[in-house]
Formats: sequence, C-alpha cells, structure tokens
Amino acid sequence: MRKVLVFILFVLFCISLVSASKVELYFFYGQGCPHCAHMEPFLDSLQQKYPELEVKKLEVYFDQSNRELFQKIAKNYGTAVQGVPTVFIGKHVLVGYSKQREIELENIVKECITNGCPSPASYVKQESSENNVSVAITDYTKFSPNKFGIGIFAVLVAIVIGSILFLIFGVKKLTRKQR
Repeated sequence: MRKVLVFILFVLFCISLVSASKVELYFFYGQGCPHCAHMEPFLDSLQQKYPELEVKKLEVYFDQSNRELFQKIAKNYGTAVQGVPTVFIGKHVLVGYSKQREIELENIVKECITNGCPSPASYVKQESSENNVSVAITDYTKFSPNKFGIGIFAVLVAIVIGSILFLIFGVKKLTRKQR
C-alpha cells in the first residue's frame, strides 16, 4: 500500500511540473519598422528556449483592431502608446529594441515562468454603455493561474491528497496492528 501512495504522489508531482501554465507576451509591432524587425527574431528564439512562453504578435500599422487593442492595453497599464515595438508581459511594459532590452526581457520571462505573471489580456477592460453612461468593467470571471502559479497549486493539491490517503490507509494499518 505504501508503494501505491508513493506512486500517486510521484504522478501528481510530475503532473504539476508538466502543467506549468503559459506566460503570455503581447508584441505590438509595425510592418516595415526596423526595430520591430530586430525584436521579432529575438522573440522567436525566446519562444524556442522557453516553451512556456506564448508570444502574441499584433501588427498595428495596417490592422485597426490591433491598434485599438494596443491603445486599450496601454491605457489599462497606466501608460500611453509610445511607439513600436512595444511588449507587454506581466506587469511590465517595454518600448523599443536594444541588446539591453533583450537581456531585460529574458529576465522578465524567467521571472514570470518561475513566479507566474498575469496575462496582458487581464488588463483589458470591457466598456459598456447604457443611457449614454460609459462604465469600465474588469472581467474577473476569468481565473488566471499565472497569478498564483499553477505549479505551486498542483504541489499543494498533491500534498493534500497524499495526506488524505495516508490518513485513510495509515489508520487502517495501525488498527490492524492493534488487533
């Protein structure tokens, strides 16, 4: 029975490692922008290096809906659109491209993978209007495991399940020995 318990805990631990949640990065760029052209291959290499990283590439020069999303996210991050390339990841906004920016961005990606980061999409507010009144409503119905770190959550669940199994099977074993 002890082997079964150890096996279950091992499987749950492996699941927690495999189920690490994605880290979302929003990359706003312009077609023909030379700095954006340098940033894009760097982001591709980061995505290869860190499979947990999900890069959303959004062109803003020729795509009105992407431009509106860019403005909405920037506003909700408490900043203004300053140009492209612009990257939103976790609580960070990075504008422009340089080798120093690459180092900074990779460190932020590592931090987000380790500790979890909110998705830039969680900063987008929905606007509704009724009777000419505009109200900003944040969508709290979408649970973001990145905020809490799904790996830590899975480990805690594994510990709770393991403890319950130990209590169930451990108590039965102790009561048999007393007979």
